Amino acid sequence: RGGLRIYTSLDPVLQDKAEELVKNWADSNNARFAAQNASLVSVDNKTGHVIAMVGWRDYYDEENKWNVNITTSRLQPGSSFKPFVYSIAIDKEIIGSKTPIYDLKTRFPGWYEPNNFDWKFMGKMDVSTALNNSRNIPAVKMYFLAGGENAIGDWMKTLWVDSINAFKDDYFENYGKEYAYWASMGLGTAMLTPLEMAG
Repeated sequence: RGGLRIYTSLDPVLQDKAEELVKNWADSNNARFAAQNASLVSVDNKTGHVIAMVGWRDYYDEENKWNVNITTSRLQPGSSFKPFVYSIAIDKEIIGSKTPIYDLKTRFPGWYEPNNFDWKFMGKMDVSTALNNSRNIPAVKMYFLAGGENAIGDWMKTLWVDSINAFKDDYFENYGKEYAYWASMGLGTAMLTPLEMAG
């Protein structure tokens, strides 16, 4: 009304749909898991432009202190991070999609002994099957094959993900530890933003 023109990459139709989806899923998450929130970011693959973004269930709900944009907050991505870890070993030609790998109870250095989400082990399989079934033991093996925490952090920087190393720098400065994530990084404990993941 004041003569200003605002240019944005947001698609108003998709933005409305995103807000509807976030509200519906937040209600569903609350009913099923007592998790009261949800967020969504959608990026145009061709341009990298954000076409829809909902950072919080209700950004303006000050009573619940919900006015935070989760899409730009550092979070653990969980299993959605596993393909990045695998991709390093593939890029180094250490493995291929049909390379055999074992999903067996394994104790890793530091007495780290993770389980799978179903508390079962599937034995011998190929890398593609391990990734498709989101098996944790093969993913931790990929952490070591990829070169560990620093190699993964450097790899992610080539994909324009800076949050992982920023968190590590903070962690080292405050705690003086050698590793911020250690082998669990292969399972998605690295801290990055949903916006970076979408990118």
